[in-house]
Amino acid sequence: MADHSLSDLNYGHLGEAIYNRDAQEWLFNRQLGRKSVLMPLGEPDLSGSSATVHYQSRSTDDSAERPSEIVRQQTKDLERAIPGLWATYDSLPVQLKLSKAISSATTDYDPTRGDLLAFGNIYDEGQKRRIQVAAFPGGLNGEVLRVVQVREERRGWKRDKSIWIKAPEFSGDTGWWSGDGVPIQQVCFAQLVEAGGTFLAARSLSHTAIYRPVYRIAPTAQQQYRSSSLRNPSSLLDVNLLLSLPVKITGNDSHADVTFNPWIQRQLALVDRRGAWSVWDIHSSLGTHRPVLFREGIMSEGPPSRHGHSGPLDDGWARIVWIGNSHTLMVCTRRQITIFDIHSNPVRLKCPELGIARTAHWFLDVRSSPIHKDHVFILTSSNLFWLQVTTLDGKKSNNQSNAIAKVLLSWKHFRSDEDASLRLSITADED
Repeated sequence: MADHSLSDLNYGHLGEAIYNRDAQEWLFNRQLGRKSVLMPLGEPDLSGSSATVHYQSRSTDDSAERPSEIVRQQTKDLERAIPGLWATYDSLPVQLKLSKAISSATTDYDPTRGDLLAFGNIYDEGQKRRIQVAAFPGGLNGEVLRVVQVREERRGWKRDKSIWIKAPEFSGDTGWWSGDGVPIQQVCFAQLVEAGGTFLAARSLSHTAIYRPVYRIAPTAQQQYRSSSLRNPSSLLDVNLLLSLPVKITGNDSHADVTFNPWIQRQLALVDRRGAWSVWDIHSSLGTHRPVLFREGIMSEGPPSRHGHSGPLDDGWARIVWIGNSHTLMVCTRRQITIFDIHSNPVRLKCPELGIARTAHWFLDVRSSPIHKDHVFILTSSNLFWLQVTTLDGKKSNNQSNAIAKVLLSWKHFRSDEDASLRLSITADED
């Protein structure tokens, strides 16, 4: 991403240096070459099929063939398997080469993917209480949404029976939604401030679907898109699709992130790969549900518009989070962070630049604090930032000087500045 300067420490920080006079050597807290070893607790369980499908060539050793011969054979296989492609036969080699390049580029890291595992609570109609579930993609291509009941179990070490931990286990009933064949790129539950939310979102490149899973009294036939050829078994856990927001109603660009309002479960925010964001309310009447646009805007300066704005931003990565209150949003792309107050017309609030403008560094991840809703953590190619956002109270005045984001902590992580796959994981300490 940038040329290395002479002061770069590519091997990271070694910690406090202490000189041993007797041994006449320097000692550091971190020893190069020494690795921490993580041992698995129990045997791993396969909860879902791989979300990646690899093309199986007729040849057992592709390296023995020239790329042109491989493409020619793949073209013939496709024409034989799908005769309807004969009209596009001449363009297939070009498309196959492009597909291979994209697959190779996204094998290690795909910027369009968000969190693929989410935990939440759903309502149990029989017991009249909430139960914990997990949602994640399943199926051959990751196109199937799977919601499974989660139970806690004790796990420990065979040599020492006195030590054990509580760990979640995917067991019990499972609900499925077959989808339309498009791989799921993100799943997230509504995480409300006062109580656990029951709404679930699943984002793909073509649309974002909103569900409200319910644990029924009697087994229910699993709903699915009409175009799906799969037939899922009946289950007590009903995935329960409410509505879908296709990309055509948000500007015809793939959604890059989705999140629920922590204060209002029936409100969600979307940002697409061009930096255009929108907030939607979920209206329900007589068993039908529909999305209603609440606010919209765009990262770049100018009037909000979902049509005719600039092209994709860098690699299409973007994130959107609620911060501070129910009407303040932080929108982040690879090179820019903007805070909006959406109490009425969107107002841009002051936000520090964080040293990105005159460098080749990128923003890599943004996470709000699960405890302090006015705190947010931002990961860049070089630093981890901890910010506090003072929101603009819509009931007072629209003076932007009252709202500002200030840096509480900046920590240089010494990780590779070319590794765009770095992520944050924020966990609340119950102690």
